[in-house]
Amino acid sequence: MTGVKSSRRRSREFALQGVYQWLIGRRAPADIAQDIELFRGFDKCDAAYFRELLDGAIQENAQTEAQLQSCVDRPLTQLSPIEHAILLIAACEFTQHPDVPYRVVINEAVELAKAFGAPTDPVDVFAYVAALLASPAYTSKFKSDLIRPGLRVPLTANAALFAEAAALGREVALCLEWDSDCAGLAVIGELPRSAAMNCACVSSIAPT
Repeated sequence: MTGVKSSRRRSREFALQGVYQWLIGRRAPADIAQDIELFRGFDKCDAAYFRELLDGAIQENAQTEAQLQSCVDRPLTQLSPIEHAILLIAACEFTQHPDVPYRVVINEAVELAKAFGAPTDPVDVFAYVAALLASPAYTSKFKSDLIRPGLRVPLTANAALFAEAAALGREVALCLEWDSDCAGLAVIGELPRSAAMNCACVSSIAPT
């Protein structure tokens, strides 16, 4: 059926989430995996393949980066964490999974980039976070996670939903800046609740 993701594609998306978290916070891979395995939709992925990609990409990180550096036009530190994570996962598949045709590896990396690698203005990210943090749905849904150290903000993979949340977030920021009454705040709870329900993660990006 058109539009239905394979279990391995889902595994790659969750692995991308995990490698992204590792690049940002350098958390232990086992802890990252444990969190991700609780995400909505994880039961539809190939769990064993997810762990192989996550562990392989992280364990071989230093060697992979040394090889990749000669193939990119800028220092790897200048890549976005999403781009960086996609390259590490693709390299892992190339080197550790010879059973996967190289055309498939390339195509899957491209699909990950299409889904999660679109350029986003930093202001939009700030506005999106502002919208979520202003929502009672955020604290109610993720109450148990908020007592643990570390920033946890669910980020939807739905581009349209992200844009709508960012637009509301700008209104929130404007109201806070001017300390004014804002009728728009009354609807802030609606969209972040939708974002929270449509995201699979608590820390960054979420496959859907």
